[in-house]
Amino acid sequence: MGQPSIAKDERKARRLFNRGWRRNAKGAHADALPYLREALALRKRALELVEASPDAQQEEMRVRRHKEIAHTLTELAFTCFQLVLPDEVIDYSQQSIEHFREIADGAGESGALNDLGKVYENMLKTSEAIEHYQEALTLAQEVGAHDAELTARRSLFRLYTELKAFDEAKKYL
Repeated sequence: MGQPSIAKDERKARRLFNRGWRRNAKGAHADALPYLREALALRKRALELVEASPDAQQEEMRVRRHKEIAHTLTELAFTCFQLVLPDEVIDYSQQSIEHFREIADGAGESGALNDLGKVYENMLKTSEAIEHYQEALTLAQEVGAHDAELTARRSLFRLYTELKAFDEAKKYL
């Protein structure tokens, strides 16, 4: 019962996620939300089933489910960002960070922290933005995630340049 139900839910979740993603790509963000939210619910249910299973080989599936949930949450955060729903963006972003942490995916966590920094920056909460960009940079360096490190450096350089804090900006070149 467990495996077929999980596989069926995941196929449906993948279809829903893809529909939401395509709508986002076309700029139809409000239309994307219900698809992505339903995909998230199915993926969370699949994770619960995997975690309830006594099978020792479930660890790989558990990691995969957390990663799928984190990516769905990231897409939901992007969608809500486009719809100017900052509280939801922050909530989805923080949940995404937690799922990446759960599976020790430092590169994914760093990317999610950087995304959250962008949200705070757009909300004109500069100190929170810098804090998240710094955390993303430190983590990316620790895990050797060079793309995530470069993204965090660019974010910090750009933000400090906009603040006309040029000496601070130079540190991130």
